[in-house]
Amino acid sequence: MSAVLHARRLRARRTVKKSGMPWWLLAILGLGAVGSIAGVVGIGGAYAYYQAYAKDYVPISEKLQQNSRGLTEIYDRQGPDTGVMLGKLQAPPQTQLLEPVKLDDISPYLVEATISTEDNSFETNPGVNIKGLIRAAYENYFLGSFGSGTGGSSITQQLIKNVYICPSIGDVSTLCTDGAERSLDRKLRDIV
Repeated sequence: MSAVLHARRLRARRTVKKSGMPWWLLAILGLGAVGSIAGVVGIGGAYAYYQAYAKDYVPISEKLQQNSRGLTEIYDRQGPDTGVMLGKLQAPPQTQLLEPVKLDDISPYLVEATISTEDNSFETNPGVNIKGLIRAAYENYFLGSFGSGTGGSSITQQLIKNVYICPSIGDVSTLCTDGAERSLDRKLRDIV
């Protein structure tokens, strides 16, 4: 082989290498593609998880009406659609709240005391107290036995537990013990 032909082949190899992509750029693009796919799968999984828990939820006003057992309204013979309501029979005082009180009718001091006691970040959190959940997880999983630490639920999560997960919590004759346990699954349902 002549020296000229050998020089041309070496030059051709160098030009092919220079015109192709460097290996590290291909590696970065490959990792980016794998990361994007993993992100889409993660978001899809989170959405499916949310939908599985949220499929049976109804607006809270409807749920409170469903849970308002114990109230009997008495109507004349035309019935509730066109008749006259003659009276109401109230449930025993230890049952659930049947007629909620407007927030304007509650003392602002009581509201502030409740927020201060139950959830200091109530007015700034989006319904879930992330710092409280992390603190409670640390106390329950790392410092002591499970259930021995403090809770991390926000006021909103406590409402959800009492209305959706354990609706009979106000009725002392039928305390809900199977849905109110401290577990990761229940906490995730609260968050959803």
